[in-house]
Amino acid sequence: MHRQYAATAGAALLGVALLSCSAVPVLAAKPTAPKRTVVTTTEDDTNNDGATDRRGIFSKGYDTKNRLVRDTLEADNDADGVIDATRVITYQYDKAGRLTQEVASQESGGASWVTTTTSTYDSNGYLVRNLVEADGNGDGVLDLRSSTTYANDGQGNVLVSVNSQDQGADGSIESVFKVTSAYDSAGRRVSEVSEGDSPVDNVADNRTTIAWMYDGAGAVLERSVQVDLGANGSVELVEQQSYTYDEAGRLVSSLLESDDNADGALSLRVSTSQLYGPGGELVQIRTEIDQATAAGGAIDGVVDSASTRRISYDQAGNKVEEVTDDQTGGTLVRQLTRYTYDADSRLLSTDVTVEIDRVPVFRQTVANSYNTRGQLILEVSDRDDDANGTIDATSTSTTVYDGVKR
Repeated sequence: MHRQYAATAGAALLGVALLSCSAVPVLAAKPTAPKRTVVTTTEDDTNNDGATDRRGIFSKGYDTKNRLVRDTLEADNDADGVIDATRVITYQYDKAGRLTQEVASQESGGASWVTTTTSTYDSNGYLVRNLVEADGNGDGVLDLRSSTTYANDGQGNVLVSVNSQDQGADGSIESVFKVTSAYDSAGRRVSEVSEGDSPVDNVADNRTTIAWMYDGAGAVLERSVQVDLGANGSVELVEQQSYTYDEAGRLVSSLLESDDNADGALSLRVSTSQLYGPGGELVQIRTEIDQATAAGGAIDGVVDSASTRRISYDQAGNKVEEVTDDQTGGTLVRQLTRYTYDADSRLLSTDVTVEIDRVPVFRQTVANSYNTRGQLILEVSDRDDDANGTIDATSTSTTVYDGVKR
C-alpha cells in the first residue's frame, strides 16, 4: 500500500483514510468525527548527514468532551514521500462516557488486519463483557474471537472473570481461563485463583493462587503466590513478597523471596529500600539481588547484583538529577540524567550520559520548546552513540495543535 504525502501536516491529516473493513459485521457503527486534533511529525536523521531517513505522522482526534476518538499513524520508513504503513484506531463511547468500542486497523507491505473490541456494561455501569474479534489478513472473515465475561458483587469488585478463546472464530472454544477473587469487608482483594483449561475438557490444567494481607491503613503487607502447574495439588513454585512503611504510610522496604521448585530452598531474593527527603520526596531506591546460578538451585547469601538510584530536586519540586548505579560482578554501569526547567516548571532539556566503569560510552540530549499556551511544540534529540563528542543521529518531533490547549 502506497499513498503520497500531502504538502503539509494539516493536509496530511485530511488525507488519512480509515481502512476499509466493512465486511466484518461488528464494524457497522460509524466512528465519531474528531472536533479537535493534535498532529505530531517526527523526522529521524539516523546518521547525522542532514537528510531525513525516517518520517512519521501521529494524529490524535478528540470529541467535544475531550475524549480520544481517533488515533492514527502514517509511517514513511525511508522518507521517500511514500507511506509504507498506516495504523488507525477509533474509539466510541456511550452516553455515560464509557468506552463501548475500539476498532484498530493496520496496513503494511500489502498486508492488513482489523481488531474490534466491544465492551458491554450492566445497569450499574460495571463492565460485564469484553468481546475481541480479529480479522488477521484483511479478507473480511474473522480469524479470532475472544470473549471475557465479568461477574461482580454489586460494588464493582469482580468476583469471577472467564476468558474463552475461539482461535478460528468458528464457534469452537480452544481454551478457557478463569479467575476467581475474594474481598474483605473493606473491598480489598484478599485472594485470587487463576485456572487454565486447554484443550477444553472442563478440568483445570494449571492453577495459580495469590493471597494478600493488609495493615489497618489498607496498605499491602504481604503477597504470596503458589503455582500448581498441573492443577493436581502439587505446588511447583512459591513466591512471597512483604512490604514495610513509615509513619507517613510511605513504602520504605520490600522483600521478594522465591522458591522455583518448592523444595524449601530459596532460588531468588530481591530486597528494595527507599529513602525520602524532608519534604517527603523520594531521594533514593536501593535494590539488591541474590539469585541461584541454575534452575532449581539455591541462593548463597551473596549479593549478585545491586542498583542504587539517587534523585535530586529543585526548590519547586522538579527532578533535576537522577543517578543510577548498576553493579554486577566487577562491572559498574552508571546512568546520569540531568533536567532543566523554565520559570513555569516546564521541562526544557534532558541530558543523559552512560558510563561503564567510569568511562563515558553514550550521551543523548533532548531540548524542548513550547508555544505561548504552554504546549510542547518542538522536541530535538541529539545522540552520541560512543560519547566521543560527535553527534551520530538526530531526531526532531514537531507538534501542531488546533488552538485548544490540552
